[in-house]
Amino acid sequence: MTRTAGRRLSPTWGSKLAPFARAALLGLTALALTAGGAAAVPAFAVQTGQTCTGCHVGGFGPQLTPFGRAFKMSGYTLRTNSFNVPVSAMAVASFVRTQEGQASPPAPHFADNDNWAVDQVSLFIAGGVGSHFGALIQGTYDGVAEAFHWDNLDVRAVNTATILGANVLYGTSLNNAPTVDDAFNTLVAWGFPYTTSALPPAPGSAPIIGSLAQTTLGVTGYVWINSQAFAEFGEYWSPGQNFLARAGVDPFDPGSIHGVAPYGRIAYRKDFGPSSGRPTKGALSLGST
Repeated sequence: MTRTAGRRLSPTWGSKLAPFARAALLGLTALALTAGGAAAVPAFAVQTGQTCTGCHVGGFGPQLTPFGRAFKMSGYTLRTNSFNVPVSAMAVASFVRTQEGQASPPAPHFADNDNWAVDQVSLFIAGGVGSHFGALIQGTYDGVAEAFHWDNLDVRAVNTATILGANVLYGTSLNNAPTVDDAFNTLVAWGFPYTTSALPPAPGSAPIIGSLAQTTLGVTGYVWINSQAFAEFGEYWSPGQNFLARAGVDPFDPGSIHGVAPYGRIAYRKDFGPSSGRPTKGALSLGST
């Protein structure tokens, strides 16, 4: 299950879409109930022929196994069938009860305690096209704010080469949240808590990088050498206020990046026997394109 961290607009904006939102909510919930076997993104499971544990630690992740990292860095292109519908859905509901009622005013249409809510319903376009292009695109309806917004975006172009005898995978990612493109799914965008209710009060401070999800756009480039050495670098900037408002997020929270902000990660991994979680089928070869 993926984590969403977007900045929602006020309920006033969302209420204008309330009739359509309720219809879409029912439709997407029905789709989620028929989306197939349990997997982080069912469309990826169908495409790769893998179970949840093939790509995600513990089955539901979001941290990735070596196979899951290879699938993500290869631009979501690995498949064991000629075609599958690249659509999935997810619904998250909650019941919130605290020892005492909230001192601050609750969200509109909710009491100060004992609240049921459909926190989010998400639609995913997730899959690869050919051997070089793929994407994970998520749109979400926030049932507490009653508003739609764009959510996680990761569009990739990849290729492979042999350089000085080393197998090299290289690619680029267009995404809208620093660390959503992380090859290991261990940084802020995928960190604990993986999903929460928007009803109870939340902490007032956090690292700024976690507040930039869906309010930025970035382009990164990465290389993966011999399935061991990994490096990724890029930069992020703030789109215009009108664009962000149309995408369903608050253009003033947390504010705009001045110019561009750099991003980078360097990692090294090595297998140590069967505990490394090698997949039993659908093995990925970096020597092929």
